[in-house]
Amino acid sequence: MRRGLAIGLVSGWVAIAVIFAALSAFYGEPAYLWVGAVCLLAMAAGDSVLWLGIRPPVLKADSLTVTYSWFFRTQRVPRTEVAEIRKGEILGARRSAARVHSYAFGLANGKVAFTIQGAMFRSEDIDEFRRRLGVAESTSVQNPP
Repeated sequence: MRRGLAIGLVSGWVAIAVIFAALSAFYGEPAYLWVGAVCLLAMAAGDSVLWLGIRPPVLKADSLTVTYSWFFRTQRVPRTEVAEIRKGEILGARRSAARVHSYAFGLANGKVAFTIQGAMFRSEDIDEFRRRLGVAESTSVQNPP
């Protein structure tokens, strides 16, 4: 999907550049090149937001940190501080909203470093991630009704 999206975005940029270069050459007006440059800048900004918005969330761990990034938000926690990964449910934005499966990354002091939506990752993948990190087994937690 990423490769196809990148090809589509770049081909759109090339088409705009060729159209405005042809207009400038045909009419002999350099103003068309400036208008084309402004259009390309606007397209690049919009495409960057689109690219960041539709990419899937990334959860990764290296030797020093555990990183979760999605859309414009990136959260990092030192790997040595992650003590457990709990699977549970959290309430939605409103009380009438359905409960959402989530994973909470807990620190050794009992605080939650960050939570991720369970729908974004398979439970087998999170279990494997937990084993590679060497953290405690998850326990099911729920918010009170």
